[in-house]
Amino acid sequence: MNPFDVAVFPAPTHSNAFVDIVIRAARKRWGVENFAPYGRSGHAQHGVDITGSDQRGRVIAIQCKSSSNLRPGTFDDEVREAEGFVPAPQEFV
Repeated sequence: MNPFDVAVFPAPTHSNAFVDIVIRAARKRWGVENFAPYGRSGHAQHGVDITGSDQRGRVIAIQCKSSSNLRPGTFDDEVREAEGFVPAPQEFV
């Protein structure tokens, strides 16, 4: 059994802490260190909070949502917004 299947972690106290956790997870997932925050809160980001590329150079864009109150269409909205991101991500998480 994966220990993360039953682990309970405290919620981050600040949105930047959540972004930092996601960056660390992305670096581990794709085996590269180049993931970093994209833009700043309140600026046009096309739904992208973190960018990086995998070992093959494919652009990876990540949207962070640290919330327990998401409406059903939230993810569809974010994907539509990310379609305007340049360079176009090959993977959007």
